[in-house]
Amino acid sequence: MMIANRSVLLVLLLFIAVACGKGVAEPLPEPDEKENVIRVAVYNTHWCTGTDGVLSPHRIAEVLKGLNADVIALNEIDRNYDSRSNYEDQLQIIADALEMNYQFQKTTWKSAIPASGNKTREFGHAILSKQPIEFLNARIFDAYSKHYHGLLETKIVVKGKPVLFYVTHLDTDPASLQSQSVQLKQWMAEREGAKILMGDFNAVPENPSIRYIKNGMIDAFEKQPDAFTFKSNNPTIRIDYIMGSGDVEFVNSNVIKTLASDHFPIVTEIKINE
Repeated sequence: MMIANRSVLLVLLLFIAVACGKGVAEPLPEPDEKENVIRVAVYNTHWCTGTDGVLSPHRIAEVLKGLNADVIALNEIDRNYDSRSNYEDQLQIIADALEMNYQFQKTTWKSAIPASGNKTREFGHAILSKQPIEFLNARIFDAYSKHYHGLLETKIVVKGKPVLFYVTHLDTDPASLQSQSVQLKQWMAEREGAKILMGDFNAVPENPSIRYIKNGMIDAFEKQPDAFTFKSNNPTIRIDYIMGSGDVEFVNSNVIKTLASDHFPIVTEIKINE
């Protein structure tokens, strides 16, 4: 049977990804250049350890490679951080495998030790891009419960369009989350242009803080109430998000089911309405 619609093809390939539970599936097709869309993805890697107990930044890289995304946000990534990840620089491993540029924000850090190769031990979030990334800022929220949380601010020119990309990982504590949501919106309001906000917000869409963040923004998965991203071996809630400013249109938003982390990655395509 001839497939006449590109969206149908995308859905079929995503179905294959679901069937391949560990996430190594046929890659998604490259975004159609004629449609001039930008494909973006978010993945909380859980320091590259899956719900099957396997530690493998290379497996995470394979999952991401299959998404064919122009821009990727990563949460919970270790850089020479701890024995839990063999003191490896997981971000460098993944970026090298994907041949992508990156910017990183550390939100937890420890002193260098011999086991880390005498390199500073860091944990945080990152953004990767096929195009050069302009670093704008990396700010730490005032409120936190157990460890720092922050907002990484960047600009990337993708397919000739300058876009502001923000990556964050918010607190599970309700009071800290509320404070962080207010500060996040204040910081984002400082800049003009098309904006994409990505990350693990650690709360469901009905949460008041999430509703506050969404005010004036578009949620790529607004019309998909069952787009659950956590926990990957028994997904029941959505806590991972891709949002855009009002001049952004989302199409082909999907959850990719894999056990490579305790979260599922999410992927969408965006159109900038000029």
